Amino acid sequence: MADDRADQAHAVDRTEHASALPIGTRIGRYRLDAVLGQGAYGITYRAHDLQLERDVAVKEYLPALLATRLDGLTVLPRSTQVADDFAWGRERFLDEAQTLARLARAPAVVQVHDYLEANGTAYVVMQLVEGETLGSQWRRDGRLPPAAVERLVHPLLDGLQQIHAVGVLHRDIKPDNIIVAADGSPTLIDFGASRVAIADRTQALTAVYTPRYAAPEQMTSGQQGPYTDIYALAATLYVCVSGKEPLSATHRVLNADAMPSARDIARGDYGQELLSAIDAGLLLQPEERPQTIAAWREVFATGRWAGLPPADRTVAQAPGRVSTTVKSTADRAARLSRTRLSRLLQSRRGLVLGGTVAAVALVAGALWLGRDLLSQQSLESQLEAALARSMPATTPKFRKETAAAFAEAPANRAVAVARQGGKLRWTSDWPTREVAEEKALERCQLAYDEPCMLIAVNDAVLPAGADGSWPVRDAPRMRYTGTLSLERLPIVRAKELQRPEIANYAAAAGPKALALNAQGVLTVATGAATQRAAEEQALRACRSEAQRPRLEGTCFLYAVENRVVLPLKATEPLAAAPAAAPPAPPPVQPPAAQPQTGEAAIRARLLDAFAKILASQSASARESQVEGYLSSSQHKALAAHPPSGSWRTYGWANAALAEERTLEGCQVRYGAPCLLMAVDDGLRATDLGASRRLMPRVEYDGVFDPQKIPAVQATLRQRADVAGYRTAAGAKAAAFHPWGRLFIVSGTGSGTGSGTGSGPGSPREAEERALAECNADPQRKNQDGPCYLYAAGDQVVLPRRATVPIAAP
Repeated sequence: MADDRADQAHAVDRTEHASALPIGTRIGRYRLDAVLGQGAYGITYRAHDLQLERDVAVKEYLPALLATRLDGLTVLPRSTQVADDFAWGRERFLDEAQTLARLARAPAVVQVHDYLEANGTAYVVMQLVEGETLGSQWRRDGRLPPAAVERLVHPLLDGLQQIHAVGVLHRDIKPDNIIVAADGSPTLIDFGASRVAIADRTQALTAVYTPRYAAPEQMTSGQQGPYTDIYALAATLYVCVSGKEPLSATHRVLNADAMPSARDIARGDYGQELLSAIDAGLLLQPEERPQTIAAWREVFATGRWAGLPPADRTVAQAPGRVSTTVKSTADRAARLSRTRLSRLLQSRRGLVLGGTVAAVALVAGALWLGRDLLSQQSLESQLEAALARSMPATTPKFRKETAAAFAEAPANRAVAVARQGGKLRWTSDWPTREVAEEKALERCQLAYDEPCMLIAVNDAVLPAGADGSWPVRDAPRMRYTGTLSLERLPIVRAKELQRPEIANYAAAAGPKALALNAQGVLTVATGAATQRAAEEQALRACRSEAQRPRLEGTCFLYAVENRVVLPLKATEPLAAAPAAAPPAPPPVQPPAAQPQTGEAAIRARLLDAFAKILASQSASARESQVEGYLSSSQHKALAAHPPSGSWRTYGWANAALAEERTLEGCQVRYGAPCLLMAVDDGLRATDLGASRRLMPRVEYDGVFDPQKIPAVQATLRQRADVAGYRTAAGAKAAAFHPWGRLFIVSGTGSGTGSGTGSGPGSPREAEERALAECNADPQRKNQDGPCYLYAAGDQVVLPRRATVPIAAP
């Protein structure tokens, strides 16, 4: 099934999972409340069962390299070439769910409640497991106490014995796939049968095992059985008693099995029976391990297993001699090698293991390495071809060198290409493939100012679409303009966020600023005399750091004070420079409005400002906007979003309200902060160098609150349907237009406060009706763009700028 990420008990930032369904979406009777994690084969959500009133986990089948999500809802294969593989994997996903559901309540195995199909894909509803992963525990605390290990062993053995009895293998047992409850009881999550099924049919997906916990037969496509899961659980228990991860099976083969046995590394601290059982499970040759959980239980009980070497020797040494087949295979793999594996193989031409050899395992290891090296060569040639199609203006030498460098780079790695710019960015050495994808797309989008195509991930070149090109994928964190949150910072590595000056930035006193470039350079400036000085210092430090090799790239302001401004792509300070005389206003405040005398003088100055700020518009269009503003009643304000257009509102109680509401409406209309050009008869911004203000209410995405609605009169917030929105029962939604118009549809009716009409039958119907009524507003007559969904249920969704319903049909 689709990957669970570490701890189901903690939801992660939705912006990190752009392909996830919108929060609030309903799948059958299940409402999605949070994204728990995303893996290569799907997405896991925290959800609520509206019928049984309980929280559950919902897994969505979405193999990233085979399928994509369109319209924010529907999952479709990426191309006709992979459609059959996608459909076949979906059937295996459901088959596995049906099998696990029949187990009722197997000990230590996550319980399957339901399974269903919708949106072109499949979903499995499971028990929501609360707790901490075993991986988190040992990384924090090291070795587990003997009593804690004992509490893990027998429930896991019981659960595995039951699932093996119905023909299911887990295939990816590891500490991060075991959740430990507060009482120490374990639950095994993330079964991998559907992943293996897909990988067996297509080369588009990478390995479905975790190397340090995978048995040798998983690396060679050999016959697998209960003994395969036994190896992985033994490796997991090895971590518990040693505090260290085991070596990979391949490393053990090539290094004469240099890993200390559990009986040696944990002697005297744990029962001899437990340690012997771990060593028996870690034997490299499948036939030498216990073949079933029942047989392995005997080792846990007695500490005896025929295949075990003495306790003072390393695990899994087997008698025998090196065959000519082993030597020949290893030599061929060495000749193929172009990476660090070649040096490892070439130093062991005979691969004699201290006078004793593990012949069968050695053949497996050598064959796997040879296959891996051939795979690398295949990756290079495929990536060269993909770059030739996506970047035809580049030279063959460039494509060859890029493909070779990428193939040799550490996993997890990804390549993204800017379609219009014809340039690429690739990155490597990330903790997971999903993170590598995100970072490559973010770096490409920042560097080339356009959403990019994801071309390759790890050892696979992604399939192109029917038109021969790759789909463009937006990076949502590049568009974020809200309050600074380190979790929403794009591009940078986790260690950067742990730097004290970054970790403490939000709490630091201003003036302050952050600067960022496409290679992940992140610089901070605090304690400056003025806001402009802070921005200058942050940009200067970023440019200086970016001059180092491999860190090139334009530097942009990321944050001004605690507001994110990256979408403005500012390469110079946004704060206005202080004037010599009269004394400068506070650095982050717009200059005080200058009184104007005479309408002709105001008109002339406004026209001059419009010519600089909206130069692409015709003179007649600019004159029309100026005349419209001058003829408006007080209190009023005028804002602009270059080069898109301007925005004015009027009739406010005072100038401060006019300024705030106009900037809010302008930001909703154009999707980015605006320049304030005029308030009443005072001119503000006169050119493009003026600062722009981010309006917090436009970015608000919490629970519906009348006081958080932007660009509206106070009377709207007091309207009965607005004030009572949270208490309205049943399906409900609100749609908004930056004119300050809000349309609500709920169980008590619909409209702009009339309360007329029958209640909607579903959340989607509520959203459809709210948007339809807003867009049909007779007062507006389709002027100034579309309406946006403001709230879905009680959740404000305005920052998503959705012009169509987001709830499932």
